[in-house]
Amino acid sequence: MSTLSHSTSRNWKVGTGIGLLVVGAAVVVMRNTPPAAPPAPAPVVQATLDPIVVPALPLDKEMQIRPDLREALGKVAGITAQQRLDLLEAVRGTLSPVECEALLHELLEPRHPAVPEGWFSVYVQNIGLILRDQPAARERYSRVLAVLAKDPSRDAVVRDYAVQHLRQVWDRAAETPDIRQSIESTFHDLATGQEPALAATGLLSLHLLGTVQGAGAVPVNGGSLPPGMSAQGTLEKPTYHLPDSTLQPMVDAILKAPPSAAAIAPRMTALRIVSDRKLAESRPLIRSLIESGAEHTLERMAAIGTLGILKKPADRPFLQSLDCRDLLIGRAVKAALVYLP
Repeated sequence: MSTLSHSTSRNWKVGTGIGLLVVGAAVVVMRNTPPAAPPAPAPVVQATLDPIVVPALPLDKEMQIRPDLREALGKVAGITAQQRLDLLEAVRGTLSPVECEALLHELLEPRHPAVPEGWFSVYVQNIGLILRDQPAARERYSRVLAVLAKDPSRDAVVRDYAVQHLRQVWDRAAETPDIRQSIESTFHDLATGQEPALAATGLLSLHLLGTVQGAGAVPVNGGSLPPGMSAQGTLEKPTYHLPDSTLQPMVDAILKAPPSAAAIAPRMTALRIVSDRKLAESRPLIRSLIESGAEHTLERMAAIGTLGILKKPADRPFLQSLDCRDLLIGRAVKAALVYLP
């Protein structure tokens, strides 16, 4: 990966999307088409995406790359950093095997210290969007993405993009179950690993695979509703590729973890999954989280909102018994009680 010969002409703001909030949460996704209806739920299959090495092309092969792509990859002098991004965005159509290999190699190249992290994140994102639509390179592309996602030396945003792109590859791999199973295994590794932020990302990815949304909710009396709550007070549960029984142990493990700043993102993700899937078996752990004085207020508020979404009558007296001198907690309790019988 060559260094930049010119500074970028725009300021790029790139953020990681981990899906933190339960009430009103939204997952930021890249441009994508809605996934097709999923097959019957299946457990995570513990296959693995083997590590991959993509060597640099020899000069004679490199000269076979289309001119605009060579410029975008920094193989031609006099092209500015912004022009390289613009050239990548303009790439369309089916690439040759040599061109796909060049892009795969570029993805695996670490960021040079002289290259701005924000620019590099967009560069990786644009390459990923090109490879996403190259069916012939799908298997090798998924292996490259797994390397990026699992590599702690990579920039956090690049790793998060790799996970997002793996979800998109999974969506497009309905005819290649081996690729799907390997991607699920990669997400499982992340969800059960020792990096809290990546654990949240991996768990959220397993949760979202093959999601087909249910009927849309209608606000009550002009107000807003928690995600999935209908005007009649029922939860419209989407359908998922993986069954609840696969996610439940991982969700509960995160809810049981000792409180810490690093645990906030995984906890918020776990609470969102409990809400989306109506995992009522997690209610005792959620109650413990709410009662704990060591938990962050944001976590406690999300947990209270989750009990409201689960809509179990037995949680009404519990919520009414909480100390609501903290105004934020009081507001969360009041909002949750609206949906409890």
